[in-house]
Amino acid sequence: ALQAGFGREYERTVAEADSRREAERELAARQQEHDQLELRPLGDAARLRYREEWTAVQAKFVDAPVLALSEADSLVTQLLADRGYPTDGFDDQARLLSVEHAHVIEDYRHAHAVERDSRAGTAETEAVRNAMLDYRRVFEDVMGQADVEPASGPAAR
Repeated sequence: ALQAGFGREYERTVAEADSRREAERELAARQQEHDQLELRPLGDAARLRYREEWTAVQAKFVDAPVLALSEADSLVTQLLADRGYPTDGFDDQARLLSVEHAHVIEDYRHAHAVERDSRAGTAETEAVRNAMLDYRRVFEDVMGQADVEPASGPAAR
């Protein structure tokens, strides 16, 4: 069940762990921690605002790709916070996001790493472009879930 639910994230976690059992404990712990989150849908006004902000960020990309990528990172972080995900640290955020959004979590990690490199001036143009596409996939995936009442967590009980 963990492998089916987490997909490639399951394989990545197993590869990084000392054993399959340890990896599965980590993934089960993520699920339990995720179930304790009070995820919430976005209201109509918030969905519209996020869509407009995303459009503005994309429009900046042609003239200011580094700035646009940084704003995409901030916008996705803000969206996750509004949905109820913790935003204290990227690693914890990615861990918990992987429970419901495992199919885009590698995109999120990649985009975040390139955004860091971009701010440092070490990212290549093609990497920045691909990172922006990664952020768009994450944004769209989280927005797609944002108007659906969560199926788990304390608010659903």
